[in-house]
Amino acid sequence: MEFKKASQRNYQFKVNEAICYDSDEVMIYDGTAYFKKSIFKTHDQCKQWFQDNVENSVMKFDKTKAITKVLHGIKASTGTPTETEWNMIKPLMVNTDEFTIDDIKVYHPILANNFIDKDEERFEVKMLNGFAKTIIDKPMIFDHDGKGEAGKEGRFFNANVRKISQEEMKVALGPYPYKGLDALLQEVEEDDKGLYVLDTAFFMLKDNVQLIRKIDAGIIKDMSIRFRAERREAIKDDEGELKYFVYRGAGEALEGSLVWLGAQYGAQAKKGFNAVPGESEGSDDDPLNQNSEVLMKFESKALGIEIEIDGDDLSAIEKEVEPKVQALLDQKAALETDLETVKAEKDEALEGVEDLLKSKEILDAIQKVFGEDFDSEKAEAIKTQAEARHTEMVEKAIKFGSLIGVIEKDQVEAKRTEYAGLSYEAIEEKANEYEVISKSKAGLNRGQLDDDSEHIELATAVPISDSQIFN
Repeated sequence: MEFKKASQRNYQFKVNEAICYDSDEVMIYDGTAYFKKSIFKTHDQCKQWFQDNVENSVMKFDKTKAITKVLHGIKASTGTPTETEWNMIKPLMVNTDEFTIDDIKVYHPILANNFIDKDEERFEVKMLNGFAKTIIDKPMIFDHDGKGEAGKEGRFFNANVRKISQEEMKVALGPYPYKGLDALLQEVEEDDKGLYVLDTAFFMLKDNVQLIRKIDAGIIKDMSIRFRAERREAIKDDEGELKYFVYRGAGEALEGSLVWLGAQYGAQAKKGFNAVPGESEGSDDDPLNQNSEVLMKFESKALGIEIEIDGDDLSAIEKEVEPKVQALLDQKAALETDLETVKAEKDEALEGVEDLLKSKEILDAIQKVFGEDFDSEKAEAIKTQAEARHTEMVEKAIKFGSLIGVIEKDQVEAKRTEYAGLSYEAIEEKANEYEVISKSKAGLNRGQLDDDSEHIELATAVPISDSQIFN
């Protein structure tokens, strides 16, 4: 493995073109291995991963991982399901009352065979039998979208393994550029006691017109199968050289997929050893899936940006986008501050309105008692009289409290302040109580004070008659 370059997101190494691999962290395609920088921090970590996972230019087998194989140019008969097929489809539906047989379109593709493929691998017939049992009710996905439900366009409802002749297998394989095809066909036929294909059937809705037209027109006709295998066995020639691998044992089909471009014989198919069933396999528009550097364009009308990028260095996008995004964030923060100010002003205004409403309610209540001509001047006179009467009552409490000894001379000012904070009713009650106790102790007649007692002047309010206040 030889280092080529580092892009913004990946370390890129030159590797053997026969190696194909795709996972969340590493992709190997067309002689280049891409290692994500978010996972691999150094070149040595990349090389260690390669050493752990690749042996003699072949990916090491792991039966816990899912594998994807593509067959090109699959021929599939199509039409409305028969009554028998409709009865097989209905149990897979959630609500059969929503559909009739005329709402459904069925296809009958060959999904796999037991001959040696472009990866120099093949399935033994036992694997195909396992696929036939496990493909039922598995999704048919378009272009390996696999994100949510968007790419799940159909569902398998039937499958079986069918034995075919060498001539039929040659037709199914299509153009095969290598020498020795007849000998290989004979070798596989002897090993598996025959040549076999996996016939399948899947259904989809007829109202998916655009996809159906592309399939029927032969634009989309390649398929892939995603599967797990029990083991992989190396087949070698008499000199010990590797000829191909055979997947043996129990096989589990995870999904089928319609793809835009199938791999031609002689090209490398892509295998997702570490992929999750249904997860995207990538597309031909992905820069990482192209061997040559490409020109990409990033355009955002909302931000007023249009950039052309040569290669896979996306730093130009970041340089253009980040300042504008930050400006939008700053603008958002300023708007939020303005909004909070407006809310505060609104709350303050509402409080003022509430105070005015309360004042009006009070004025209306007073006018019901004192008449419509009651105004603020008369209200102020009542307020002055009330304050004077309250002050007079405080002084009365101070006087009689001092006479009976509950208020010492050095406590007079403190008590005056304390009593001033009491309501008129409370201070009146206290003053009258002190007066009664004082007169009881002195044995005086009502309205007289002991001549020897300390005399404290009462504050006297200016008498205002009712006629002065309200006329």
